[in-house]
Amino acid sequence: EILLEYPLEHSQLEKRRDELNRELDRLARDLTRDGRTPLALEAARALLEEGTCDPEGGATPYDFFDTGSASGEGISLTFAALCQKLELSCRVVQGTWEEEPWIWTVVRTAEGWRHLDLSRLEGEDRPLYTDQQLRGLGYLWEDSTLPPCVEG
Repeated sequence: EILLEYPLEHSQLEKRRDELNRELDRLARDLTRDGRTPLALEAARALLEEGTCDPEGGATPYDFFDTGSASGEGISLTFAALCQKLELSCRVVQGTWEEEPWIWTVVRTAEGWRHLDLSRLEGEDRPLYTDQQLRGLGYLWEDSTLPPCVEG
């Protein structure tokens, strides 16, 4: 038997879940106001207008909306939750960048699956990467866990 204990009461966790869902629903409504499904990159940029990536930030979507910032893990999980609300295909990736533990996402685009690291999105002209391109930037991950991100 495994016993899990949380620092918050069940009612507090439910309240946080509800607050998070309200924020995600609001952002999804804003993104779909014109009746079309937004592109993954459009959703990512809208999310970054809500807050920032801070390596010292919290690691959950709740942290992102509560404090206006989250770690790379937190922002990746927040983006995945937003994609779920928007019915966009997205997966969270655990790997390394420059030999440090790192978390980012892969998203389905019109060109196929692509890597997207929201923690490094600012200032990027072309932030969607194929496997080969991302490896060239120093990222590593377990190939068998993800759909291939390849040209054509």
